[in-house]
Amino acid sequence: MAFAHARDFTIGENAQFNVIENQTNIYRSDNRLIGTNVVLDILDPFKDLLGHCAIEATQDSVTASYAPTCHPDTRKAVTNDITAWAVDDPTHPRAVSITWLSGPAGAGKSCIQRKVVEICQDKGVFAASFFFSTHCPNTRCESYFITTIAAQLTETTPQVKPFVLEAIENDPAIFRKSLEAQMEALIIGPFSLAFPASCLEAATGSLPRVNRNVVVIDGLDECMEEKEQVHILSLIQKLTRHPSTPFRFIVASRPEYSIRTAFATPPLASICRNLRLERYKADSDIRCFLEAEFARLRKDHPSSNTIPSDWPSIQDLELLVLNASGQFVYVAAIIRHLENRRRNPVVELQKILQPRSLSQPLACNVLPELDALYTKILHPPDVDISTLKTILHALIHGHAWLHTFNRFDALFGLPSGTTSIVICDLHSVVSVQLVGPPPASLISFHHRSVKEFLMCPARAGDLYQPAMDTHLRLIEACIQVSQQHEPCSMSATQYAYVAVYQTTCLDERTFFEDGLVRDTLPRFIEELFAVIVSSGVKAWGSLEASIHWAVTSFSVAYHRHLCADRTGCSTVCKRLKRIGRIYDRLEALASEFTQDPFSRKQRFFELLEMEPDLGSQ
Repeated sequence: MAFAHARDFTIGENAQFNVIENQTNIYRSDNRLIGTNVVLDILDPFKDLLGHCAIEATQDSVTASYAPTCHPDTRKAVTNDITAWAVDDPTHPRAVSITWLSGPAGAGKSCIQRKVVEICQDKGVFAASFFFSTHCPNTRCESYFITTIAAQLTETTPQVKPFVLEAIENDPAIFRKSLEAQMEALIIGPFSLAFPASCLEAATGSLPRVNRNVVVIDGLDECMEEKEQVHILSLIQKLTRHPSTPFRFIVASRPEYSIRTAFATPPLASICRNLRLERYKADSDIRCFLEAEFARLRKDHPSSNTIPSDWPSIQDLELLVLNASGQFVYVAAIIRHLENRRRNPVVELQKILQPRSLSQPLACNVLPELDALYTKILHPPDVDISTLKTILHALIHGHAWLHTFNRFDALFGLPSGTTSIVICDLHSVVSVQLVGPPPASLISFHHRSVKEFLMCPARAGDLYQPAMDTHLRLIEACIQVSQQHEPCSMSATQYAYVAVYQTTCLDERTFFEDGLVRDTLPRFIEELFAVIVSSGVKAWGSLEASIHWAVTSFSVAYHRHLCADRTGCSTVCKRLKRIGRIYDRLEALASEFTQDPFSRKQRFFELLEMEPDLGSQ
């Protein structure tokens, strides 16, 4: 009989143990044998604590040993800013107790946090860490957050260990209780007992001096549930404000809606400072990283004897830095692709750097890590994929004037605020520049690689949309919105211009053969110029000149795609040419126009019919 790992059992009264050499026997009072070679597992509170921890989330885990780290000569500015704050006097009453390091996807936040851990360990101020990650069940939820921090504190601040173990012995069920209860029992309580504050300290709010007081939290956005992200920040806030736990937290995450809202709301707002990683110029760091990695490839790759000593060229190196746009994950993914021993790195780099349009993106097997990252970010919970896809592709192909929340809402007939809601979880890949009230905020992508991802069907999956479909929808929507405004208004004219402008962005015959471009748009252009003429010569200055340029470009492309291989121009093509010539002669023809808008419009159409054809373009 064996009782291995058994707990909370009763053998009975008057039981006797008899040990002979390596054999353990248990007898009842009547000398009847109950069991032999019994293995008793006595309750070990520390072992129990470790059993309820996410060791994978710590800086010493096996997973962390394979994680990428900062090159020694990179990220010095931001790590210096963080660690200078971390080692400052934490007893200062005005000191903020939380630093939030935010940044776009792929900017290198996790590498920076691992570097911060190393520096804090060297300076003797490191207390604990928790690296959230969706790759492991224990690191993508809040369940093991408090216990993992508490276990590390027993090592970095050994004075609290006896009190932590005592708390577990007194309440073995603590691991099944709320995180608040765990925090009180395993962290706040032990610190209160290990570092009791005097009455004077309690009255003045002075904090006990604990050298190892820096806690590093990475990837909070990797915690799957938004409510858990906010809950963890609430726990952190309570720990930083309790007189017995003078911790400083360094939290890194993407600027997701739930997190940035929590940090902007009291009481967190008053005790937190935000370091935005995009404000730190990363080009020199990326260049340094690439130089070191290319030197390694020239030395260690199986084809090293064929790699030129000056590879890559300065021009190629600078192009990589430019393409990275501060995104470390981009260049790191490229290096991983090049270091494959079954590929020629010189040839592969040439493929990556060759000029290409958005309609010819990178192959889907070049940057798998980047694809996985974008797939996750661009599928936030409860989002309407159809609406999201419409907005994202309009952001890729639409005229920059459209790139605001309110204009996208108006353009696609969405309820006011819809675009803002759809974009709110995408701030790690989409930049929102506040140039006025939120509806006027300018929207753009942080990085070209997001556009390339969305324009490749094999990579984007359900978020892919052909460029032609996007341009056609933009043209149709702009025509509709323009016609909903007063004919002579600036808004109507601006949307009209964008409708024509979109035809200059796609030089494909099938695009011009579509009925919307072939027939509807030319009729709309005629009405547009009739409005321009009826409202007065040169009425809108630079905007009118832009319209003239767009219509002229459209006319040339229209002729090339639909008339060049015919014996003569179509009627529509001829009328487009005439519009341009009439516009050029408006000032000379001014005497032929009356002051009456209706008469002016009528005269425009008369001139359109009378203008002679000047042959093919």
